[in-house]
Formats: sequence, structure tokens, C-alpha cells
Amino acid sequence: MRLIVLKVILTVVAVAIAVLIMWLPSLSSPQAKPGGLIYILVLAVFAGIRAIWKYKPPMQKKDDEIDKHILDKKE
Repeated sequence: MRLIVLKVILTVVAVAIAVLIMWLPSLSSPQAKPGGLIYILVLAVFAGIRAIWKYKPPMQKKDDEIDKHILDKKE
């Protein structure tokens, strides 16, 4: 559950940063256009969001599961 919430937050942050980067050139001049750079930025954001949602952390074993093996001490 916490992982999904974290992924949603990271997705929103990635989109917000992309929108901010696309908005900055228009502040300097209303006629300034980012040109082909906008396509690279959009593809990078899509790739980043895809990477965020595909990430699965390694499973951690619980302490109870680690020591369940039985040692054979027969002579």
C-alpha cells in the first residue's frame, strides 16, 4: 500500500517538473518555443513514469522464515 502511494507521489512530481520546464521558456518571451526539445522531454517523462511503476523492490524475508531449516546432528 505504501509503495503505491509513493509511486503516485513520484508520478505527480515528475509531471509537475516537466510542466514547469515546458512553462519556463514562455516567461522570458511569449514567442519563445522550445521546438524539438519538447518531444524529448515528453518521452523522458513517459519513460520515467514507466520506470517508476515497473519498479518492484526485492522481497525481504521475515525473521521467522529465515530460521526454519532443521540441522541434522546425527552421528
